Amino acid sequence: MKKYILIILVVFAVGTVKAQSGYGYKPFGVGFGVSYATAYTNVASASGRPSVDASLVYSFIPYFPVAVEFQAGQFAGGGLTSNLDPFLRKYTNNYKAVLIHEDLHMGAYLDYSSDKLLRIVKNFYGGTGFGFIFNSVTNQRTSLLSGNPVYVFPGSDKTTNFLVPIRVGYEFKIYSFYNAPNVTIDIGYTHNLVFNGQLDGYNDNFSGHTTTLQQYSQFNVGIKAFFGPTKLYNKLIRSYDRSE
Repeated sequence: MKKYILIILVVFAVGTVKAQSGYGYKPFGVGFGVSYATAYTNVASASGRPSVDASLVYSFIPYFPVAVEFQAGQFAGGGLTSNLDPFLRKYTNNYKAVLIHEDLHMGAYLDYSSDKLLRIVKNFYGGTGFGFIFNSVTNQRTSLLSGNPVYVFPGSDKTTNFLVPIRVGYEFKIYSFYNAPNVTIDIGYTHNLVFNGQLDGYNDNFSGHTTTLQQYSQFNVGIKAFFGPTKLYNKLIRSYDRSE
């Protein structure tokens, strides 16, 4: 009797796995990435620098991941010659940031089951969210312009600012034997709006260009690995013929 029960359980398990093939996905993930970040501030010129990030991900559906992301990197700009900044300002910002963002993939809307082109398009995404950036700035605080030898640019070396990321990108999926996307590689661009920002550490009217909205851009490359109990989606994530 036990032998027959075991056979039934094995057949049921194999049938269940086969039924889930192409429809299943793992909802939890961890990600790591690198980016090339450039800040746009009151200082005339900017120098792009590398940054790194790590994230924890939960996918409500395969095409709607929400992530908590931690960033660390550096911004730099200006210089002590007039071609780099007319007021001879110079700064370096070793920043950290924490964000919550969501990405919505085209696959959530498209019926790509019988169209090879749409199976490529489905992995394009856009997203947004919110977070905070923690600035740690060193800069040229005293004006070097003749006629202003004692002028000190106002501002703060340590600030925390609210930010909103605007994200676009494309995700390459690496599938398991059962067509579940276990690993993904992302290539994207993020533009971050920083409110009341002092990414350069300056907050002065001397230049006539002080603004409360500063920005920084990131060209991103990242990898994510997914795990956890298998969840089912209501349409094939990848076709059985593996023709994507």
